Amino acid sequence: MESYYRILKVQHNATNEEIRKSFRSLVLKWHPDKHGPGSKDAATEVFLRVTEAYRCLSDTPQREIYDIKCATIVFSDPSDPANWFREQYQREKRARQAETERRRTQEREQNAARQRERQERQERQEREKRAAEEARRRETEERESRSREEPEDDYNDQTSGHTHSDTGIHSPEEIPKSEPSSSSSPEPQNASDIPEATPEPPIPEVKLENEEEYWYNYFFSKAKPRFSTESSYKMSVPATSSGRRWSEAELDGLMDLRREHPVGTCGWDYIASLLNSKFKMGRSAAAAKGKYYKSWRMEAYN
Repeated sequence: MESYYRILKVQHNATNEEIRKSFRSLVLKWHPDKHGPGSKDAATEVFLRVTEAYRCLSDTPQREIYDIKCATIVFSDPSDPANWFREQYQREKRARQAETERRRTQEREQNAARQRERQERQERQEREKRAAEEARRRETEERESRSREEPEDDYNDQTSGHTHSDTGIHSPEEIPKSEPSSSSSPEPQNASDIPEATPEPPIPEVKLENEEEYWYNYFFSKAKPRFSTESSYKMSVPATSSGRRWSEAELDGLMDLRREHPVGTCGWDYIASLLNSKFKMGRSAAAAKGKYYKSWRMEAYN
């Protein structure tokens, strides 16, 4: 098998001008019209091969593709110019393998160095830990030995040079024994002499007629206001309602609805629906409940 470079008799790095000159000379030599009937078939075959080779090598994209193919083809003639591509490919492959092996070796060395550093750090930590434990053990032993060697404090040494009369301390013999007085009440001899305990009065039952008022008194009757008692606290109520602010008319409507529908007769969802149908604001039950008790406390404080 011959390559196109060998057919055109050019080198692997030949320019387009060199390929064109070689093609013209070969065409003039192997044109079928210049050969007799005996060699015309052979000349035609050579002429077609030369034309095919020139068509491929004269086109730059096709030539690049053909060069890549030549890197994987083993040509029959060792002197074929296209063998350069296969040799170049082998050289590049060996260089890539050497680079890969070099990187792997470097990574192995780095991993081994990190492993050694990790082991050294662990050994150093273990040594420091053992040294600290040994130091604590020696300190504990020294403390115990000092405590055993030190004599116990004697109370008489501390109070040396002072008499009991000076310090006001009396010995048990000097303390006079008190005689039982006749005026003291005698202890009861029998269990019948012990007076009976007065029973506590029963806790009265509280009937919750108004649950809302009861819980108000329970939670807010003893609550201290967060403002000064000298000046009364006034809520700033806007004239119109918004997404977060309640108008005075909306607050009054909420208080009136709660008075008309006491706790126990309906829930806050119903109160909120009545309030929203009147003022078109879309208040939730939690918002209505919180605003109601907040307004109630402010009215109580004012």
